[in-house]
Amino acid sequence: MRDSHPRPINWEGDALDWAVWRKIVDDAINRPQFVINQIVKKMNELQEQGEDVDGDIARARLRLADIMEERATYQRAYGRKKMSENEFDARMDETLEALQYYEAELSRLIETRDEVDKIAAGVAYIRELLAAIQEKLPEIDIHPDELKKLPQEEQTKIMKARQEIVRALVDRVWIFADGLIVVEGVIQGSELQQFGVENGWNK
Repeated sequence: MRDSHPRPINWEGDALDWAVWRKIVDDAINRPQFVINQIVKKMNELQEQGEDVDGDIARARLRLADIMEERATYQRAYGRKKMSENEFDARMDETLEALQYYEAELSRLIETRDEVDKIAAGVAYIRELLAAIQEKLPEIDIHPDELKKLPQEEQTKIMKARQEIVRALVDRVWIFADGLIVVEGVIQGSELQQFGVENGWNK
C-alpha cells in the first residue's frame, strides 16, 4: 500500500490518457528487448520448476493408473458380493484422496510443460508484434495539443489505434495520487495473455 501524497495529482481526460500512453510507449514499445527478457525469464523459471517434467508426468500417470485399477478391483469384488458395502465404501474412501492428489498433480505438470512450450513459441511472435507497433508509432504517438488540431476523423482513427495496442499489451493500469503509473501486463492482456508474463514493467 502506497502512502497518500500531500499534493495529489488530479489527472483526468486527455492528460490521463496521454500519461498512460507515454508509460506504455516508453517502458514497453520502445524497449522491446526488455519485454523479450521478461518473457525469457518467465520461461526459464518454468523450465527450472519443470526439469525432468516428462518423467514426472509419466510417473504420475502410472501411479494414477494403479489407483484406478485398485478401485476397479474393489468395484468388481463388491459386484460379485465378495465385499460388504461397508468395506467397499471404506476402501473407496481410502483411495479417493490419492486419486484426487495425482489427478491434480498430473494436471499441474502438464500445464507447466505446455506453458514453457507456448512461451518459447511466442517469443518470435512478440518480437514481430512490437516491431509492427514501432513502425506504426510515428503516425499515432501525437501529443494531445497536436491531436486536437487534426480533423475529427483522424483523431478517432489515432485513438482507436492506441486503444488496440493498449488492449494487446496491458492487463491493468494503476494510477496513484503522487503521479506514479503502474502498468500490469507486459504481454499479458487480451490475445497475448497466453504467454503468461505478468507484472514485468512495474519495477
